Order: sequence, then C-alpha cells, then structure tokens
Amino acid sequence: MPVGLTMKYDPDLYERNLQCLEQQQPALVGLLRSLENIATKVVEDEDGGLNLDLGHTRFYERDAETFAKDQLKHYWEHPDRIDVSGAGLGVTKEKRDIDSTRSLAERMLLLSRNWMTENGLVGKFELKDADAGFLFILGIGLGCHVDSLLEDAQVQHIVIVEQFPEFLYHCLHLHDLSDWYTSVEAKGGSLMFLLGDDPSFLTTNLYSIVKFKAFEITDGSYFYVHYNSYFLKQVEREFREKISLITANPGFFEDEIKMLSNCFRNITSYDHLTFVVKTRLEKETPIVIVGSGPSLDTSIGLIKENRDKIIVLSCGTGLGSLLGHGVTPDFHAELENTPGPLEVVGNLSKQYDLSPITLIASNTINPELPKLFKRRILFFRDSVTSTYAFGGPYGAVYNAAPTVTNAGARLAVGLGFRKLYLVGVDLGSREKGKHHSAQSVYVADKNFLATHPGHKAASNFKHQARGNFGGTIQTNQSFLWSSTMFQALKEYDDNVELVNCSDGIRISGATPQLPETVQFKTSVARRNRELAMLIQEHDEGAGRLPINVSDMEKIDRKMAAFYGGIENALDGFSPSKADFFKLYEVLRELTYKSDKDNSVESRVVRQFHIGTVMMFIQIAHIILRRLPENVRPGYLEFFRDQFEAFLSEMREKGLECTGGILKQAKELSQ
Repeated sequence: MPVGLTMKYDPDLYERNLQCLEQQQPALVGLLRSLENIATKVVEDEDGGLNLDLGHTRFYERDAETFAKDQLKHYWEHPDRIDVSGAGLGVTKEKRDIDSTRSLAERMLLLSRNWMTENGLVGKFELKDADAGFLFILGIGLGCHVDSLLEDAQVQHIVIVEQFPEFLYHCLHLHDLSDWYTSVEAKGGSLMFLLGDDPSFLTTNLYSIVKFKAFEITDGSYFYVHYNSYFLKQVEREFREKISLITANPGFFEDEIKMLSNCFRNITSYDHLTFVVKTRLEKETPIVIVGSGPSLDTSIGLIKENRDKIIVLSCGTGLGSLLGHGVTPDFHAELENTPGPLEVVGNLSKQYDLSPITLIASNTINPELPKLFKRRILFFRDSVTSTYAFGGPYGAVYNAAPTVTNAGARLAVGLGFRKLYLVGVDLGSREKGKHHSAQSVYVADKNFLATHPGHKAASNFKHQARGNFGGTIQTNQSFLWSSTMFQALKEYDDNVELVNCSDGIRISGATPQLPETVQFKTSVARRNRELAMLIQEHDEGAGRLPINVSDMEKIDRKMAAFYGGIENALDGFSPSKADFFKLYEVLRELTYKSDKDNSVESRVVRQFHIGTVMMFIQIAHIILRRLPENVRPGYLEFFRDQFEAFLSEMREKGLECTGGILKQAKELSQ
C-alpha cells in the first residue's frame, strides 16, 4: 500500500474508528470523546495536500503526505534499532567454566558462547536480520507514515506514542483503523496507542507493555520518531535506559521452586496476618520508609527528633542501620528468599530486642526468618508461582518489587498511610565507594562483603542517574528499576504523598525535600492510636492458611503435562530459523497467559517456567540473528540438544517440588 491518505477528513470514518478502538482500548475512546475546544485543525494546500494548522504555524514544512514519504525514505537507509546484546555480540577465544550452581538461563547463555568459541566464531557479530519484536512509533501527527510502516516493518507489535490527543483525533478522521489492526493481526501481532504528557509515566507504561507482551524478542526492535520534540526524545531516552530491565529475566525456574516451597512452609507453620488488598481507614500519621543508603547517617536526626510523631518502617538491611543508630522501628519489611536476610536479622536478634517490631514480608522469604518476630504480616507477591497456587482468596500485592524498599512503601500505602517519607532510600551513591550506611552490615561488619560475593556485586554501580538534589548518582540495574516502580504508588490513591529525603536517585512523582526542612505536625496521641489499630488488626486476624489438596494434585499433573508438551515441540524441531519461530509460538502458548486455560494449575505452571524458557528463546534469538547463514543450522542443533538436557533437569526438580508439597499437604489435612 503506498504512503497516503485512505480518504479525506471523514466524520463517519471517525465514528467507525472509535467503535473499532472501543474493542481494543476503551479508555482512549472516553478520552477522545471528552475533547473540547480543539485548537488545531486539518487544512489543505493549493494542491490538495493536507497539513495541520497549529494556529500560529503549520505543523509540517510541506504537506503531510510528502513529508512522510521523504522521512520514510531516509529512515530505511539508516533505521534506528535496539541492540539488546550491547554493541554487538562479542565472543572471546577462551571458554567459560560452567557449574550447576548457575541458573539454567545463565548456563544456556554461557554454553552458547562456548559453542561459538569451539567453532571459531570469535570477535564481534552485529545484528544482520531485519525482523524484530516491536516497532515504536514516537509521534502520530496526521498518521501518513503509519500505513507504510505497518507494511514494511518486519515486526509483530506496534506501539504508537503521542503527547497530543488532538493529533490522534485528526488521524482517526483520515485513516481506517480497522486496516491497521488487520495488518498487525495478520503477522500475529498487536497495535497499541499510548497517550500522555508525562514522559516518565509513558515510558513506564511502554516498559510494561514490552515486558509482559514479548520481552524475549525485543532485540532489533525499531524506533521511528515522526517529529522533533523534547517530549518524544525524553520518552526514547528513558526507554533506552530501561532496555536492560525490560529484557531481564522475569523469574528463574530455580527461584520459583524455592518460593513455592518457602510459601507453603510459612503459611502453614506460623500464625500470621495474611495481608489482603482492601480499603482501610486512612492514617494521618506520616510513615518513614528507611533504607540503608549512605545518606541515612546524615538524616537520622529527622527520625530521632520526631520518633513519637511518626511510624517507622525499616527495609532489609535498614533494620541494622536503625538499631545501630539507637532507633527501634515499628515495622520491618523483608522481600527476598535468599540466605542473606535470615543471617543478618538472626545476628541482630542476638544483639537487640526485636519483639516490639512487626514483620511485614513476602510469604516467600526463608521459613526460618518469621520465627524471629512476635508479630507477622505476610503478603502474596504478584506474578510468582506461590501466589497462583495458594493466594487465590487473598489477592496479590502488585508493585512490591524489585527491592525491599518498594515492598515497604507499597505495603505502607496498603495499610492506609498516605504521607510517605523516604529516608536512606538512595538506590545508589553520590560518592564512589560509599554504597551503604556506616551502621549497615555492609560497612559495620568488615568481613561481610568479602564473604558475601552476591552482595558485593550488587554494591558495584555501573550505571548513572540524576540525583534527588542534583548531580549524578552511581547506581545499578536493580536500583534503576526500583526507582521506576515507586512511580506506581499513585495508582492506588491520588492522595498518596511521596517525599524523598534521600540523597540518591531522583524518583519521578516524589517531592525532593532536605531532611532538615521537614516538620511533622501529627500529635503523639494520634500516632499511638493509629499504630494500635494496626496491631489490633494483626492480633484479631492472625492464623495459618489451609491448603487445598485437590488443587495441589492438579498442579502436579499439569507440571507433568507441561514437560510433555515441550518435549513434543522439540521432537519435531528442525534446525532452521522458520522452525525456531514455530517452536517459539508453541512455547508462548504454553507459558504466556491464555484465554483458553486460565485455571489455577495452569497459572502456576506458566509462572514456574516462563522466565527460564523465554530466556532460552531470547538468548537463541540474539545469537541466531548475528551468525553467518552457513553456521546457523549448527547452532540450532546445539540449542535443541541443550534445551532437551535442561528440560530433563527441570522435569526432575519441578515434579520433586510439587510432589513433595502434595505429600506434606495430605499429611496436614489428616
């Protein structure tokens, strides 16, 4: 289809387009119908070409159709693409040692690189193939570029980002939206519009679309910027900063096994209040969310001087930092299932009295950790296996990750707090080498980093971000993601006030405020009364959760069937790129949310495997499209054989996990 208009400005077409859009994004229809006092208008030049009159000038230098045609010609000469592997895939001559302590996904990557080394494929390998998962069109204008892009771009999913709703309004008077949807659906893809005037908010939405629709095929995706604006450049810049987060693993198979087992033990072994997402009485008392960032040491006075007017919630290693400064928090948040939290809190329990502190934690934490606290509030995390298996009646808590400070803030909002102050939530460091509070275990224990390589690696900051009070902050990938997820707190209540007193990353949507300028006016009596309400809710609702044996039997059977489905797909696999994508489609059907089967057991099995299985696909997708054509069949044969070996390992461990829990559940029910 040539670039151009399907017809002139047509109100009837607009109404049909709105009906079409209603089926895909109904919220946009409401937005468009609510538009009033439209300031721009579509006009014709002497030759019948269309332009957009902004009131003081024309939007296009020439008519919209000619502008789009010229722009497309120049774009395809040097398309703007996303290279997920960095600046090309680099392989050295030395093979890597790989042991079974690494995750399956990491082993697949390292083994693939070793295969390349063994076959003399070393050096840089740039992206060769034109196909990709996404096309991001930044700016719609009058939409004269969209028809051609939908036809020529070898992509599955199209996302169109626009700042001005009026532009989409005009566009839908000119182009048949049903043709656009038909075009993308023929490729097995999708089309989505994103409108808004906040670049950070739009970027977060864009991140969510890509992450949960097809993160595994982001490599090679296209950016097409239709017109020059600070807004669109900001969206592209912030999105590129998040590429490493988008393409990161959404859940390891090994981790899901641990979380399912931990959750089962926690909810059946300890009396606790199961946190339920519901409307609670709003609390007027400010709550201070405390991390163990280096700025806590200079901000501790804010907490000490106002201790009787505020609720204090420590997060992770922030507990040791607070206790070291002589402050006992009211609540303490934990998120991770790694050995670290148990070791750290266990040592603190030998030095300090933790009985006044109520634990707020994911029920996937190490099962030995809850016993260190007198009161426990446990919640079901979103998008994890254990929540699908056991959390049905209680509801998942969303946006309580990736860091424990995100969990603390999210649960604070869920408990009714509306004034949140972040202290020591630096998410990085202003000064090189100063990564945590001097009172945290990272610094106070001189041997901690030397004996905990995982924590040491997390303290190495390879990225940069804008500072909350100006300047540049050194940070890492997890902390960048964390700063993004804080923005979601406003989704739960427009009245949430997030004040960032930390000398670290600037968090969009949070008000920067120097600690010494903060004044708390809450009365001591109100603070004590609202804290007592929360303690009462715990004491009256604490208990242990029952396990449905029948559901566990279904999960166990579904796991076995899942492995059989992948085995069948691999049996019919031939080493060609076309068959690779056929395998991908089968795996998508097995691992992504399905309208055909959304049962409890299916959701559990999908979450068990989606991260690892789709990381296999992402790794092969990146490597395959950079290899010379003559060696691609050899790599795909290796990939299939390695996938089969890992499938056998997953089957053994997965069924051992579900079978073991089923056995214990039967014993508890007797």
